[in-house]
Amino acid sequence: MGAETTHQQGLTAVERVIDRAAHRLLANASERGIRAGLIEFLVFGAKQAWACIFGAALLAVIVAARLWYPDDAVLARNDALTIAAVLIQIVMVATRLETGRELWVIVLFHITGTVMELFKTDVGSWSYDGDGVLRILGVPLFSGFMYAAVGSYMVRVHRLFDLGFTRYPRRWLTAIVAAAIYANFFTHHFIFDLRWVLLAAVVLLWWPTVMHVRVWRRTLRMPLLAAFGLVALFIWLAENIATWAGAWLYPNQLDGWQLVSPSKLISWVLLMIISVVLVTWVYPPRLPLISVRRNPVVFRAPSVTVSPMSVFPSDVVDAVLAHMNSDHRDDNILITRAFSGREAITARMTDFDKRGATWHYEVDGEESELHIPWPTELTDRNQVRAEIVALYSAACQKLGVEARPH
Repeated sequence: MGAETTHQQGLTAVERVIDRAAHRLLANASERGIRAGLIEFLVFGAKQAWACIFGAALLAVIVAARLWYPDDAVLARNDALTIAAVLIQIVMVATRLETGRELWVIVLFHITGTVMELFKTDVGSWSYDGDGVLRILGVPLFSGFMYAAVGSYMVRVHRLFDLGFTRYPRRWLTAIVAAAIYANFFTHHFIFDLRWVLLAAVVLLWWPTVMHVRVWRRTLRMPLLAAFGLVALFIWLAENIATWAGAWLYPNQLDGWQLVSPSKLISWVLLMIISVVLVTWVYPPRLPLISVRRNPVVFRAPSVTVSPMSVFPSDVVDAVLAHMNSDHRDDNILITRAFSGREAITARMTDFDKRGATWHYEVDGEESELHIPWPTELTDRNQVRAEIVALYSAACQKLGVEARPH
């Protein structure tokens, strides 16, 4: 058997088996026409369903309990739901459908959700049936698993689709916005509700970000804000099913079920931002893993002895390297991917002189070096900038990425 691809290495053991079977099944599938488009559509749906497996299983249990669980059962329905949720989580871990790193994010989201549930039920935002003993105050323990289901989807969809991002905001900025969103879920009961301000911050922060979604043979692109909206819509639909099943009720549903207010979509978008930010600490946002469309030219300069006159002053070198490795980290990755032909995950510019520049990059935990010579010997700093911009533009052309203006 050949070596596993980068995509396969990101899957769990069970998912690698499914992935290999799918590759065998679709190996001879058409690459063009309606049939190819249909295959991409079906693969997209199958991956989405697989990413939702925790939430779908939990929702199915909630609906089943609503339809068939006896009212006079010794075990209260809420306790049965809690036990079922625990069993689903155990199965997910035991069958390695979730990795250990992902489990930590899910547990953390579970805790943050439960804390919010305790507060929200106390102030009357929504309520649960009072039966059962597996509860904290007025909150049955299965409620935290509903937040965990959202976290599970977010981490699973990330690796199943090899998600990549261009122009992703700084993580520390996203962490500040997520913390403010979480705080506002509590503080808006006592002071001003800042949800619209926070929503505006989300739009401003993620407006430039484009998400790249690897399906089968194709990689789709869409604005990340649109993805947030679509996921929030499906969570809202699931919420309607869950409230119909009596998992919890809003005040306007106590006298009879009715549709959850569409205004809750805003709340779900904001709550989802918290999950997104938590996931980025497990899977840091990376540039899309785009296959090079042509065989790249790998430039490797021979070893040379550089005279003192061939190097730039150390303060110039340090300033250029600091600028590239601080403000243009994504550009470094694009350049190394295009001119090494490998799917670098991290890259940094480490040196340059009048003859060329050197990058060090990492693939699958192994660091490699790439040296690219300039087309002619350079004599000043402005020429260095111009050649780096030219390399960036050439890399974007090779990889099929839209270059930003300089």
